[in-house]
Amino acid sequence: MRPRHKTPGDLEAAPKTGFPRRRAGAEQAPFRISEAALSTALQRLETNYAQLERTQSQLHAIIEASPDAMLFLTPDGRPTRVNKRFTEFFELEDITVLSQLPDQLLQLLNKVFLMRRATDDWLSWSITDQERVFTAKEVYSAVGGRVLELSSQPVHNVDQSYLGRLYIWHDVTRQREVERMQSEFVSMASHELRTPLTSIKGYIDLVLTDETVGDLTELQREFLEVSRDNTRRLEGLVNDLLDLSRIESGKLELHCQPFDITLLIRKLVPSFQPGWDARRQTFTLHLSETTPLILGDADRVTQILSNLLSNAHKYTPEEGSIDLSIEAVESFACIAVSDSGIGLSAQEQARLFTRFYRTRNPATKHIGGTGLGLSITRSLVEMQGGNIQVMSEPGHGSTFRFTLPLA
Repeated sequence: MRPRHKTPGDLEAAPKTGFPRRRAGAEQAPFRISEAALSTALQRLETNYAQLERTQSQLHAIIEASPDAMLFLTPDGRPTRVNKRFTEFFELEDITVLSQLPDQLLQLLNKVFLMRRATDDWLSWSITDQERVFTAKEVYSAVGGRVLELSSQPVHNVDQSYLGRLYIWHDVTRQREVERMQSEFVSMASHELRTPLTSIKGYIDLVLTDETVGDLTELQREFLEVSRDNTRRLEGLVNDLLDLSRIESGKLELHCQPFDITLLIRKLVPSFQPGWDARRQTFTLHLSETTPLILGDADRVTQILSNLLSNAHKYTPEEGSIDLSIEAVESFACIAVSDSGIGLSAQEQARLFTRFYRTRNPATKHIGGTGLGLSITRSLVEMQGGNIQVMSEPGHGSTFRFTLPLA
């Protein structure tokens, strides 16, 4: 017997299942919101909108209050935002800047900077770069004679989509002027100190060595030798300050020409031998089969090696070892000074070439120095077209390796 199809009447008579019954021909009631609920939702929406406006207003006020000039560019190079400081620095109306096409903007910025090529370089490649954060060297404004430091970084949305790039110009005019005045003062003071120091050192040496002065007691000689040693230390400090001043002011002149680095080292090493012998330190010189000719300033290379060998001697304990090696690598000579000394931590290595920096290892408290030697050494290496690196580990010595171009 075939089953009979259920009718609307059968649905009416169906047993209870927990679901509402639907009568035949009944219409579904429309969805309604009460006026109170609607009013509450509107008030919440208005509150959120007002809060958003306040946040945007605060963000705008913060950007406008910044002492740095800011420019924001979209990925296609269009300017969409500049702050008040930007218009003040470069004497440009914000409407004028924001109405520029990418090519027009570059031409406009070229008019406010003294170095056009630098502007082309940093703007051309950086707009589409979505990762790199960079700080450019100083740029000079043609408006107001300002010295500015440029930095830039990409801007991403909360979903990490690329929005564009922000450029920031920081005014360092006053800072550079103070640095210039400090450099001039150091130079002047160093020159004024150098003359009397030379005189003092000369007369002490004369008293100690000239027989016509007369015999000295053992105590007198001891006092004079202490005075001579401290005069030499003070003279070294003055010379370091003078070199630092010349480097920072760009007045240090180099006389680069080809010279035999091996011959220079053989002349330099004997001056350190007494100190190594006194502490029973072993020195080993490693030379390559071919003698490389260096293109550089021989006097300044002597100063570089003297600083590195002096540090190796001071920071290596008795009966330690010091090695000096030279090898030609492509178009450069690689010179390395290694020691079996106390070594350096990663934090110390990061600050090692900073001016006046001294390691805080308890084992080095008794070691004198100004903290200028390595800073000057790095500058002298880089000025001659090379670079310098340090590799070290606490308790396992250090290796200073620098390069200089071959002739």
